[in-house]
Order: sequence, then C-alpha cells, then structure tokens
Amino acid sequence: MRKFLILFGLVFTGLLSSESYITYEFSGGRFGDCLLSYLHAKWLSYKYQLPLLYKPFKYSSDLCLDAKEQAYPSYSYRIHRKLSRQNPSPDFGYASCIYECPYFPEDPSDRWLNPQRYRIEVDWKDKQFRKIVREMISPKVDLVLTIPPASTINIAIHIREGGGYDTDHTRLYDPLKLPPLSFYIEGLREVLDLFVGHHIYCYLFTDAADPALLAVELAKNIPDDASVQIDFRKIGNHHAANVLEDFFSLFQFDALIRPQSNYSIVASCIHDFAVVFFPTNFQRAGNQITITEMILEKNEEIYQDAIARTAIP
Repeated sequence: MRKFLILFGLVFTGLLSSESYITYEFSGGRFGDCLLSYLHAKWLSYKYQLPLLYKPFKYSSDLCLDAKEQAYPSYSYRIHRKLSRQNPSPDFGYASCIYECPYFPEDPSDRWLNPQRYRIEVDWKDKQFRKIVREMISPKVDLVLTIPPASTINIAIHIREGGGYDTDHTRLYDPLKLPPLSFYIEGLREVLDLFVGHHIYCYLFTDAADPALLAVELAKNIPDDASVQIDFRKIGNHHAANVLEDFFSLFQFDALIRPQSNYSIVASCIHDFAVVFFPTNFQRAGNQITITEMILEKNEEIYQDAIARTAIP
C-alpha cells in the first residue's frame, strides 16, 4: 500500500506540471544522420524555448551534449505527439506533451524528400543558436585532429567512397551521397581557380580502404603550374574509424569539397568555410552516373582573409 501511495504521489505531482518537451527520431543511419536529427530538434528547442530530451546515439557519449542535455525518460506520462507537415511546429495545444521531430534530410534534393514529408527550415546563421550547438557537440576530451599548415590554403575533401558500408545500390540510387571521382576532380579544379598563385594543401577525409588510389587520380588532374600537396591517412583508414576525429578536423580547413552526405553537410551548416563545393543533380545511364549540377558557395569575407593570410611575398 505504501509503495502504491508513493507511486501515485509521483504521478500526481508530475501531472501538475504543464511543461512540454521536444525530442527527435532517428533515420537508422550513422553519425551524420543522428547528429542532424539532434540538431533539427535543437533548433525547435531553441526557437520555441522548449527543453530538449536527449536520445543517445553512437559517439554521442563522447560529446558534451551527453552531460548537458536532459535524458529522454524510459517512461513518461506525457502525451507524445509527432510533428508533421500539417503541424510542423509545437502548437502548445497540449499540456505535458513530448513533441517528436521526425528525421528529414537537410539536403532538399535528397531522394527521400517529397512534398508529403515533414520539413522545417533552420537558420544555421543564427549566431546564438550556432554558439549553443558548437558548445553541445564539442568533444568531452581533446581529440587528435588533422591540423593543416598555417601558411597554405587548406582544402578538405570529403570523399564518401563506400568503404565496405555502402553498396552499389547506394552508389546508383543515392549518387549525390557517393558521387563519382569525376565530381571531386571538377570540384578541385574550380576551387583551385579561386586560389591561383597560392600554395595549396588538400586532405582526403574518406572511408576508402586505400585513400592513396584516390590521391593518385586527383593528382593527375592538377594543373602543372599549381602548387598542391594531397595528403591522407596512411594507415588505419576504415568507415567506422576516426569518425569524430575527422568530423572535427573539417573545421580546421579553409574550403570544403563534399558530397550530399549529412556528415559533411552538418559541418558546412555550423561552420563558415571560405568555399564550399557540392553536387545538386545527376543523370544515370545504366550503371553510369554523371553529376550534372554543382554549386560553389563563397563566403567573400572569409575568402579574402584566407587570401591575405597565404599571400606569397
């Protein structure tokens, strides 16, 4: 009887609370997808001043958010309401409600995105929101990062090659996530054109088992008069290794050439690069993929800073 009264008292006390929360669902994907799910819900939490309930995901225990966010309870008396296209934001029509933000890709060209699917726009340039995000997703302990030289224009190239995780089906039907090497060759050419006369350092962030093969192919297409060094991890490369180290290393670079992979999309959302180059459309002919549309975004202020920093006397 005493246990029943204690339980009843706890439930009754909880029912008196009208506070609502926001949380998120997962796509079943890897770190980039999970981090994006968290960030979309964090935007709603920030915008509507709702506490976020944190659901752990792989590597999240290594991030500050694991210690700072309120954990999602194993049981809750609150109403659960999934946000939808028809009801895209918390309407505060319920007391003691947990609103769930569905997973959706950040890239509007993602093949899973359709007019019936839930989507919100996040203001990734909001300075206060970005400050909160960078604090929350900071690593708990120092990581061994890839730090490029201070005297060069530094280009991060994220090549999602598959690495034994993605299949040929992904390569054919999600080619913006795994574009052919020709896309990276074109991207490197266009970015190099913006930094003529500067020494360039490129680093391949990739899940490829043998990054050296990619480096050789890229090097073949570099103009003879360009001063370019291509670097990569020499040993221990694997699609499930160095995930956090590579992610946080991206922020150390001036420019980013990336596929439409949430792993590097998130990096370009919460950090200002001088240049970002990415694919937006493709054609498929049998097993042949051709990237037909690409975008080069330039942040003029950061670009000019990089030019000034690396000017050759």
